[in-house]
Amino acid sequence: MLAISMFRSLVVGWADLVLPGTSYLERDGTYVNLEGRLQRLRRAVIPPAPDELAWISKLAERFGVTIPPHASAVFAALSERIYDGLPFGEVGEQAELRTRSEAPTPELPEEPGVPAGKGLRLVRYRPLFSGPAVERSRAGTAGRGEARDRHRRDRHRLAQRHLRRAPRPCQPRPARGGRPDREPARRRPRRRGGGAQVTEVWWVSLIKAFVIINLLMLTFAYMTLIERKVLARMQLRYGPNRAGPFGLLQPIADLVKLIRKEAFFPASAVDVLYITAPVLSCFTALAAFSVIPFGPGWTIGDYYVSGEVVNVSISLILLFALGSLGIYGFIVGGWASDSKYSLLGSMRTCAQMVSYEVSLTFAVLGVVLMGRSLSLVDIVHKQDETFWFFGPQFVGLLIFFVAGVAETNRPPFDLPEADTELVAGYHTEYSGMRFGLFQMGEYVNMITLSALAVTLFFGGWYGPWAPLGPLRFALMLFAVIFIFLWLRATLPRLRYDQLMRLGWKVLLPLATVNAVVTAALVVAL
Repeated sequence: MLAISMFRSLVVGWADLVLPGTSYLERDGTYVNLEGRLQRLRRAVIPPAPDELAWISKLAERFGVTIPPHASAVFAALSERIYDGLPFGEVGEQAELRTRSEAPTPELPEEPGVPAGKGLRLVRYRPLFSGPAVERSRAGTAGRGEARDRHRRDRHRLAQRHLRRAPRPCQPRPARGGRPDREPARRRPRRRGGGAQVTEVWWVSLIKAFVIINLLMLTFAYMTLIERKVLARMQLRYGPNRAGPFGLLQPIADLVKLIRKEAFFPASAVDVLYITAPVLSCFTALAAFSVIPFGPGWTIGDYYVSGEVVNVSISLILLFALGSLGIYGFIVGGWASDSKYSLLGSMRTCAQMVSYEVSLTFAVLGVVLMGRSLSLVDIVHKQDETFWFFGPQFVGLLIFFVAGVAETNRPPFDLPEADTELVAGYHTEYSGMRFGLFQMGEYVNMITLSALAVTLFFGGWYGPWAPLGPLRFALMLFAVIFIFLWLRATLPRLRYDQLMRLGWKVLLPLATVNAVVTAALVVAL
């Protein structure tokens, strides 16, 4: 029995194979409105499980047919033939078809009824959001009445964890209960030699998140070594070369040093906030990287591995929201330390990050208008279909990079921790691993911002070397990070008044003009 449904219904509980369905808000295509005119249907909501085209493309692979897993690519390839040469972007907008038939649409002949005990039997027709529920008459269900979808669990959407396949024919079929959620997918025996899964199971997502977090922390550790080596090279020095061959064990030596240092605690500090601040700063930095896509997704054996930790339709908003939460770690840590240097440094951090976050958001707005989506995955696919956005959004790229350097408190915008003025800024009273967490948050934010620049302006994992995928993404990422290091070695620190004047009087007007011009061109073209 095969079930294609949006909700966890009784039919889903009895099915051998469950495939996810979507509503019209979760699809991309065309439809005919009540006036008989053709209109575009754009995806407004990302479904909790992949849409029909995802598992249809996987099913087509078993028959030797290649179907792209994204609806936009399919429609773009077929629109010129279906709509008489009209590009898909103009269908249902302000253009009309070149040929139009005035004849009414012929009615479809009525389908003959299916004999009892054979084939498919219509159980109950549901509204537009759900579609019909279908059940096959077989030995296990022929003697039962019609399975009508009127259960209270109908309102729960079908998610990835509810998708499952039938057991092997040689194994006994497990007993079926009345509740569809009592037999999760992990307890079903896996069929060997069958088709690959089209969704990512929960434990694959958990392993992938664990690997990405550890790779990110490993990158942070060796970024400190690379930075010191690059600065030494530009200043005609050797850099760290004592710990291990060529100094490769220097990050491990630094970690051991921080762990063995005394966890200093000021007597007048607010203990709970003092301890929580570095943890909050590090956690928000790691969480922000979770929405960055680094590959198209892969099928390993019978399991699908997506190219991002979390894929949400508003990933850009989520990323900026997590970045804004990180400000609280700096301001709380500086205030809770009960030190005038820490408090002044945290106030500078808050003012600087809030000021440049506005320009950073407006710089990204031009890319959002061109990609017509807040999802980073959709923006990458849009660049693959058209061109990289760094050309038409070159002004936005410059604003994004300058504002990003200020957002991460990197030189020449490192005023919150100016040594000659504030000793060490907001983390003056921190030592040991608490200081290390603040440093990790700063470097991870720099890595995340560099990855975001590659995703928004340089096509993400798509490019001239498409088979390389994540490797190409990593090379572009380190190229952007090198610019951060280059700026530290070459530019002096700005004064505080110069910093604020640049943010509010130069970058913000330029970013606003860039967003307005981009919006006008997108609407006009």
